[in-house]
Amino acid sequence: MQEIINAVRDALSNIIMLAPIVLISITIHEWAHAYTSYKLGDYTAKTEGRLSLNPLRHIDPIGAIFFIIFRFGWAKPVPVKTMYFKNPKRDMAITAIAGPISNILLSIAIIPFLAIAAAFNAPNFVIEFLQTLMYMNISFAIFNLIPIPPLDGSRLLTFFLPTNIYMKFLQYERYAFIVFILLMFTGVFSSFMGTATNFVANLLIVPTEALANFIFNLVH
Repeated sequence: MQEIINAVRDALSNIIMLAPIVLISITIHEWAHAYTSYKLGDYTAKTEGRLSLNPLRHIDPIGAIFFIIFRFGWAKPVPVKTMYFKNPKRDMAITAIAGPISNILLSIAIIPFLAIAAAFNAPNFVIEFLQTLMYMNISFAIFNLIPIPPLDGSRLLTFFLPTNIYMKFLQYERYAFIVFILLMFTGVFSSFMGTATNFVANLLIVPTEALANFIFNLVH
């Protein structure tokens, strides 16, 4: 019985920590799409209330649950009408990549806070929260760059592929997503995501540790 209680307590603690991380990560990502689209001439997202930092405007319940369980997920897609862009192919690609870039920038922005927390021996839950926030934003960025519809990576293909080839590619969208789901549940996709995310996270850990050591030596 005690083991069950401990398992439930750990699960609840995990959800309590991950919930705000999911809200922050998804909101920043979708806001970046909406803001970029707006600046490039498409007012659709603004008209529909998506140019907002209110998480409720962006959260997809199922995607959020996936985010908490699998450490990657999705949100409500930001509406984009390419007819309002001056250069539709280029501007669609810029709008698409804005989301992943925002997550990477957020991960980088966490470095000084994580360094300060480590230098001043902050409570473990603070350091764990910051580390998880960094990790999940990296994971979210990598996940969205995969060139499978409807992920952002597939939208980037509009810039690199001729229109006729891209349209043929979209015809297989449903099959591509089925293959993606199968890979996810067989563990192949999770293995790839873990390896890719750890690689990028390790690149950010180096400056974090260096900055933490600098701050520690500065104040002691």
